[in-house]
Amino acid sequence: MQSAIPTLPPELCDLTIDFLQYDRRALKACSLASRSWLRRTRIHLFLKATIATEQKYLEFESILEASPDIASCVRNLQLDLSVIPLDSKDHWLHHELFRILKNLDKVEELSILHWRAPELSEDMKQDLSTVFPMVTTLRFSKVEPPLKDDLIWILRACPRLHELEFHECERYDGPDRPSWDIPLSETPSALVPGTAMTVISALKWVDSDLYVVECLFQSPFTLNLERLHTGHGCPSIVSTKLRAIYAQRLIRGAGASLKELSVDLMPHLDELEEYEGYVDLSHNPSLVSLGLLDIGLSDEAFEEGWDVLLRALASIRSPHLEEISIGLYLEYESYEEDLDILDWGEIDELLALLVHDRPKLMIIINLDEFSLSTRRFTMEECRKMAESVKIRLPHMETEYPDRLCFPDGDDTCTPR
Repeated sequence: MQSAIPTLPPELCDLTIDFLQYDRRALKACSLASRSWLRRTRIHLFLKATIATEQKYLEFESILEASPDIASCVRNLQLDLSVIPLDSKDHWLHHELFRILKNLDKVEELSILHWRAPELSEDMKQDLSTVFPMVTTLRFSKVEPPLKDDLIWILRACPRLHELEFHECERYDGPDRPSWDIPLSETPSALVPGTAMTVISALKWVDSDLYVVECLFQSPFTLNLERLHTGHGCPSIVSTKLRAIYAQRLIRGAGASLKELSVDLMPHLDELEEYEGYVDLSHNPSLVSLGLLDIGLSDEAFEEGWDVLLRALASIRSPHLEEISIGLYLEYESYEEDLDILDWGEIDELLALLVHDRPKLMIIINLDEFSLSTRRFTMEECRKMAESVKIRLPHMETEYPDRLCFPDGDDTCTPR
């Protein structure tokens, strides 16, 4: 009598396949080994889809036609429209891409790259209202955003949206002026509950102009921000003071809901000294993580950034803070001279006071190359600069040595 072939419970098979989720070669082999493994392997193989060319779109469409159930596996969709001809981009988006998007109704993260948004037609608006029912994260990168009403319409099409990102997004009518006008006096000083279902809890705004923030201020959405990242500057045609005011309004308006904040201190532009309300954290009692970035010590305006850093640290009221990350940009050849220019006594006292009252708080000081090249400091260079900074923070180094951290060239904290 032939004995039965032993089999593993389906739950164990699923756990084994899940363990291989980052090994595409192994996943493909598993998908061919057993029909019972096919469903689980597809969950990982088709978790993320990137459509960057018309050919990729046609290939993906043929896959879905052969196996329609794959559509329910796609959770992360990236649309890179850089290679689509400008004269056919709008047509391709509407008539071709919308067909496939309607089938991808389980997508949770959507990224759109290199898109010059047209004015939405009524047909496009109607289609938009049906294609993104599950999207929780929406990212725009190197996009010329739609007109305000159209942008709000796109966001309305994502009723579950919580996380919104804009990276290098600018909108202009012409080469010399922006296509929007910011009625500063009319902008609310705090975020107010909206009338739409969408509640945005995370906002990332990097290298983008104020247009997108203006749209959010005037939108019907509730900005219940728990995470906020405002990095680098907006286009130079917008004054630093104006950008600082808008960023501070987001910070203050978030109030007690804000838990993670990463903010560019923008020391490399002028006018910052005209607005002393940036960055004020006294209205954010729930902060857990704080990043104060991009103080260029070799920059002519670094003192303004340093002053903002000191004011920000002095304004902290959150007893829950667990991490403060400070980003310093400097040149290795002159770092000793650059560090000597700064008054370290006040920051040493502020950091020691913050750490004393918060037993979980870690101070992380990032030392990055000031130049625009891709050069990174070596591990040995990082260690030398870290020792120079420690000498300038005697209170921290003496009383709280284990609470001061310097990521090195391998992005790990320097061993003590």
